[in-house]
Amino acid sequence: HVCITLFAIEFGYNMEDAKQHLKRKCSFMHERQGDDVRTKLTRNLSTKELTDFIEWIRNYSSMQGCYIPTPNEYIQNRFEIDREIDKNKEFL
Repeated sequence: HVCITLFAIEFGYNMEDAKQHLKRKCSFMHERQGDDVRTKLTRNLSTKELTDFIEWIRNYSSMQGCYIPTPNEYIQNRFEIDREIDKNKEFL
């Protein structure tokens, strides 16, 4: 959720809107069920699918001018990143 939160903060979304925006933009987050196309639920993703989605979010965000840290960068800078997230909680 850190990736989605940082994206939301950067672009002025609340968490749910940011998550829906990202899922709509990501082609592999859609599945066909008959004539319907549905957006996959992140809670139902496999570990690999979730990893791929997180990497997609990082790449998409970068193309929009928003850098999302790697997991290692997050661990190294967790205090600062979490503080930034806390400062913006009321908007998420």
